[in-house]
Amino acid sequence: MANLQTAILTNRGDDDFFIQKAIGWALRDYGKVNPEWGRALVANNVLSSLARREGCKYL
Repeated sequence: MANLQTAILTNRGDDDFFIQKAIGWALRDYGKVNPEWGRALVANNVLSSLARREGCKYL
């Protein structure tokens, strides 16, 4: 979980569409296992609208 959070926070400022899409997919997939962590990460950090939209689909 810590490595995933580090990867997301390190790359959240990247403008590449596929990086933002991947951040959202990672949030969505891990959010199925630990939805509280996913909600907290989205609520407490600035993410692109694409990453936020993809990441929150099932939270």
